[in-house]
Amino acid sequence: MISEQAYLENLKKTEQEKIAKLNAAPIKKDIVGDWKLVNSTNTEAYLAEKNMGRFHDATFLAYNQSFLVNFRQVTQLHLIGNEIVGQLHECIGFQTRKPHYTRKTTVQDEGTNLVTMETWYAPDGKFIGFANENRYVKEGLLYIVNQIKKGSAGNWESVTCVRVYQKIDKAATEESAKTDFNGTWRPIAADRFERFCATHKINGLTKRMMEGAHLSLSVLTFLREFHSIAFMPRTSFEQKYIAQLDEDYNGFTTSFNGNQLFTVGEGMEIIRVVQNGKLFITTIKNNLSFMMVYEKI
Repeated sequence: MISEQAYLENLKKTEQEKIAKLNAAPIKKDIVGDWKLVNSTNTEAYLAEKNMGRFHDATFLAYNQSFLVNFRQVTQLHLIGNEIVGQLHECIGFQTRKPHYTRKTTVQDEGTNLVTMETWYAPDGKFIGFANENRYVKEGLLYIVNQIKKGSAGNWESVTCVRVYQKIDKAATEESAKTDFNGTWRPIAADRFERFCATHKINGLTKRMMEGAHLSLSVLTFLREFHSIAFMPRTSFEQKYIAQLDEDYNGFTTSFNGNQLFTVGEGMEIIRVVQNGKLFITTIKNNLSFMMVYEKI
């Protein structure tokens, strides 16, 4: 029979081996950094199954992924420009318990995969399904595989999608931003818009323009000008804004900061960024903000 001391020594040795294996896991190093989408498969079916709404769907293929790993701590950020639209903070190997689900992040497959699993339960405690996100790096690309599985034994329904990312080349991204804005854009989704309007008592035509106007944008780098025309389809109403970059225009200044185009003045800040073919505009006033999402016509 093993002695108590021997048992404790074996337990300590096993834990040390686990820690050493976790420290050596290649995914912890490979995944760190900022990534942008380059390809995806079966996302429409996956998003239809999740049914999270237009804003979630519009950002799912547009936000960049940012990972930071510090021993067991994993931070995953979903970024539109510098704005965080989603985040996950997990401790590898520890389980989060909530009334109707549990979540756990683990390193698998000899340290090459970082997997987060959510298991769902009905109010009576019955298992009803799960979702997992499997992340791994292969040939310099980050693969994120999402799966939803619902049902019961013998009657499972499963949907899987794959997104592929590459490391962000900051210099190339900033250079392409000079032309990415050019074109005509129509709104497809919004986040926090109604609250912003209610707080600032915005209604009528102003509210309809903010929510429904199409935008025609041009960045003329050789003239250092920014042109913005907001117009309502099938009407003659439009608003024009033309400004010299980095110069004051009626109390507002428009300038580039990295790949984002900022307009600042009179207590407001407007931040524009294009990611994966979509235009995102965040408006900030009095510590409240909303985001509009546009697609190119």
